[in-house]
Order: sequence, then C-alpha cells, then structure tokens
Amino acid sequence: MRGDPAFWDAWSEGPYVRRASDGSCDLRVSVRKAGIPHAACVIWVDSGMFSISSHRSGIAQRLLPYLGEDVALVVAEVRKGMPVTSALPLVGPALALCDGGATFGHKHPAQAADAAAAVRWVKRNAASLGVDPACLLTVGYSAGGHGVLYHAVRPNGYGPHTIHVDGAWVEDEGDASVRGVGSLAAVVNPLVRCQRMRATCNYLLHKKAEVTEAYFEDKTQMKEAGVAWLLRNGATHFPLVYIAQAENDTSVPAETTEEVVAVYKDLAPGCSEHKLFSGTTHETLSASVELRDDLCAWVKRTIALQP
Repeated sequence: MRGDPAFWDAWSEGPYVRRASDGSCDLRVSVRKAGIPHAACVIWVDSGMFSISSHRSGIAQRLLPYLGEDVALVVAEVRKGMPVTSALPLVGPALALCDGGATFGHKHPAQAADAAAAVRWVKRNAASLGVDPACLLTVGYSAGGHGVLYHAVRPNGYGPHTIHVDGAWVEDEGDASVRGVGSLAAVVNPLVRCQRMRATCNYLLHKKAEVTEAYFEDKTQMKEAGVAWLLRNGATHFPLVYIAQAENDTSVPAETTEEVVAVYKDLAPGCSEHKLFSGTTHETLSASVELRDDLCAWVKRTIALQP
C-alpha cells in the first residue's frame, strides 16, 4: 500500500501538533511545502474502517502527487477506534502502516475533531508553512472521507485545542472552517453500513462491521454520525464539496451517498459536485485515473474561486 517510498522524500515529519488534556501528544502530521509562497493547502485524512490509517499510505500516494507543486500538502495521522488485530486478524498486517503516534480506543467524533485541529494548526502556522489560511481544503478517503465531511459542515463544534505554534503550546478556539472538502468513497452512514454488513453471511464483513462499531458509543451515536442526519440537524457551514462514489461499493451502500448528495443540493444549491465512477469498487476507486484527474480539476477550480 505504501508504494514507492521516494514519493515522500520531499516531505518533512511535522511535530505532534496537538496536546491532549493528560499532557500526551496525540495528533501528528507530515508536510510538503508548495513551490510558491502563499499557496493553497490540502489537508488529507486517510481511510481505515475508523481503526487503521497511515499518513503515508498508497491511497495518498496515488492521488496527492498530481495536485501539483503549487499546492501545499498536510497529511494528518488521526486517532483510531479499536486496533484491527483485536478483531480482524486477516488485515492485521495493515497496522504496520500506522505511525508510532497512532492512538487507539477513541470514539466519534475524534477523527472529525482531529481534522478541525489540523486545520487550526495550519491556519496558526500559515506563515511558516507558506500557506494562504483562507484557501484550505480537506480531502479524505472512506472513513477519512466521513471525518473530513463531518468536520467541514460543523467545523467548530469540538471545543478548544492545545496546538503547537512557534515552538509553544497554545490554546486555540479559532475558526476551523475550510473552503472545500473532497469526500471519496466516504462511509457517510456508519449505521446503515454495519447493518448491511451484518445482514450477510460473510465472516470478513462481520468483522469489518465490528471494527467500525468499536469507534462509536452505541447505535444512537452511529445514527447521528450519519452525514445526512448532521446536515439536517446540526450543520453550520456548507463549503464547496466534491463527492466521489464507486459504482460497485460493498462498503458504502449507494443510497446513503445519494441521500447526502440530495440533502446537500437542497441546503446549499450549487455548492456540490457528485461523480459516480463506473466499474470501480471501494478498494479500486483510489487507483482510478479518472478519479485522480477529476479530483485534481475540482481542487484547482476550488482554489481559483474568490473567497
């Protein structure tokens, strides 16, 4: 999944950028600065059933290089639910992709809160990163697509963060909104996803459901984590949104994505783009050249718009 490690040669391992209430540091980033000053910035959150991800994954490598040298990139290693090895031994080796900074045992909305903290960190450190703080976008895949979309429509509902700014820890309650959000193969309704998986006789799907469920307190929280539910009941922002859907996605029921698309169009006409990629699955969408080119074109259009 990592692909060619040379892709990461231009990246720097950022510090832990947020400090938790117990004094531990629990959010880490990697950064690739742009080749121009005052650049737009894309913040990436990876996939992983809410329980595994790597800020240096193959998915990131397939998509991010094509955004160009004039876009700064920040990739966040978000908090996780249960360790996959405890429930899903068949994909346990994927844990090797996780940083030593990966922390487990967290509950929703930890990953959306991490996206908010990453946005605040970029805004507070915009000068040193060479970034335009008014031109930030978030992009995520699968569970990461859920986290960035959930955050984008309610960016400031997670309390203050203690973040690293100019060598010091600073409590920050600043605006964490973004200009645009790219949500790729996103698990937009975790409850329906798990219900559909458990209705099968497939052992692996049952285990995937178990891993997903561990990130949520109960079914009520899973229901309220649905993006369509949030749009109707607590959304405060409606940034430009790009939603990519795989045609043959057994991990994301098609009707859940279509519901989000319909609700967003109703609440924020003209602010969303939805693309269905024929012949793709949840696992193969990230390798689609069509997705790569379409996502890059959307990012460039969104950057070019005046705030």
